[in-house]
Amino acid sequence: METPVRKVTFDSPYGGDGDIPFDEEGYHNTVMNLNIYAEGGPRTASDNREIIFNWFNSGKYMDFIPYFDPDKVYKVMTTTPPKFTSVYYMGEGQIVEVGLTVKPYKYFLASSQIVLTAASSIFNHKPLSSQPKIKIYGSGNITLTINGVPFVMKGVVGHIVLDSQLGIAYNEETSVLVNENRKVYTRNYPVLSPGSNNISWTGTVTSVEIDPRWRTLT
Repeated sequence: METPVRKVTFDSPYGGDGDIPFDEEGYHNTVMNLNIYAEGGPRTASDNREIIFNWFNSGKYMDFIPYFDPDKVYKVMTTTPPKFTSVYYMGEGQIVEVGLTVKPYKYFLASSQIVLTAASSIFNHKPLSSQPKIKIYGSGNITLTINGVPFVMKGVVGHIVLDSQLGIAYNEETSVLVNENRKVYTRNYPVLSPGSNNISWTGTVTSVEIDPRWRTLT
């Protein structure tokens, strides 16, 4: 399994020695060539081909938990569509080959939701910062502070969800998400750094629900 390559380019200074690195502080996707054996029965080989093809033909990143890394969720997208191979002794069984591009971060399944009703501290045991999803129940003007960094919201009604991974805010009171970006007055969304993260808030807040999204690059 490949590990992600850091996005760094090098430029050679005129008249100087060595190259100067320009670090984007990000990582490239990796490649996965997946081989699957699909057993026949109770479905036919034709039915299995349709199900497998449709899953990999999503046109977007999908959650994938590989058998060799069952504690993590990978974000994958198809680059080479499924190729099906069968021989007579397999019956309705068949081998499937598919090429995937894999986002650099893998997310731990054990990242359970954290509920706070008062100022508290959350400990990130991983060596990397995470981009959490935070749901704040409250109203009016609210400032959420994590490790001394304030995140300001105004005119909240009922609740607001902050998705640090996507960099957006929304309300999910109904089945249709409502964009709440206009209520956000801070550019950078909250992160949970390695180690202890002190969390507090001001304003009318009843509780804060945090999906920490602990993650790793390997």
